[in-house]
This record gives sequence, structure tokens and C-alpha cells, in this order.
Amino acid sequence: MPRGRHLQRIPREERARRLGQEPLGPGEASEPVQVRAREGVLNRFKELSARERGQVVALGLVLYDRYEQPPEPEELEDVLDGIERVAKIMERIPDLIWRVIERLWGR
Repeated sequence: MPRGRHLQRIPREERARRLGQEPLGPGEASEPVQVRAREGVLNRFKELSARERGQVVALGLVLYDRYEQPPEPEELEDVLDGIERVAKIMERIPDLIWRVIERLWGR
């Protein structure tokens, strides 16, 4: 039997479950990328789950798009305070609502 052929008979969701992973949802994608950052930041990033890493990247892109370049330290403090307030609100939003929002945005 060719290598990996036995795995083709197992449904994708079952394979993910056996590997301790969550299968990709509709509109989701996964791809390995290289990240360059300070060692402590990178270690913290690697500790996050794949879903949490995606959320961090999405929030980072919002910040990046907003400023088109890294903000000054004083601006960054204000931005981080705002993000912290938003994050507390976002934590209370149920997953079902997030799925509806993602569908409406076409992701």
C-alpha cells in the first residue's frame, strides 16, 4: 500500500480529532508561515492555539492598516488600551455570533 493511502479512508474531521486538532471551518485556511519577532514575543505566540494565532494576526492587521506604519510609543499605549477594552467585550460574544459575523463579511 502506498505511503499515506490508509489515511485517505478516514474522514477529514476524524483525522483532525485523532491528532487533537480542530478541523477548518467554512472559509478558513491554514498555511505555515515564518514569523520574525523578539524571542519572548515569538515564544508567547507559539504557545497560542492555531485559532488564537489567527485572532492575533487579524487584530495586528487592523492596527497595521489603521496606522500604515508602526505607531509611536505614546500612540501605541492608547491603541493597546482601546484594544484591551474591545477584547473584553469580544470575549463575551458567543461563538455563534462570530460565525454569523464571518458569514456576513464573506470570510
